[in-house]
Amino acid sequence: MAASGTVTVALNFTPTNGTQQTFAPGVLALSPSQDFYCQNTVSIGTSKTALTLGGVSGSDLGYCLLKNLDPTNYVSLYSDNASATEIARLAPNGGVALIPFGPASTPFLAAHTSACNVQYMIISA
Repeated sequence: MAASGTVTVALNFTPTNGTQQTFAPGVLALSPSQDFYCQNTVSIGTSKTALTLGGVSGSDLGYCLLKNLDPTNYVSLYSDNASATEIARLAPNGGVALIPFGPASTPFLAAHTSACNVQYMIISA
């Protein structure tokens, strides 16, 4: 059996007028060509820190799901160590991001004001 995965996404918002808005594009089916993944919880300091890719090599990097476990600080995500441009920001207290990475990428994270624990899972492309 080949490796597979799914991501289910929905965003619900209720503005002050009370009319709930929902955007639920559905399920993203993943069919990685390799059977590699890495799942971990790490402490991220205020300097850029590369995520450990485990068995997933940079050339096979596919999707990365991240969750900020810190209650007060946000965490910035960068596509490499040299970049000064954030590609995502994980809000405090459970902020999440699903990022599709291209080949030869290495994700880097940096906490805003003090170290934060971040949980993540990376799968191969």
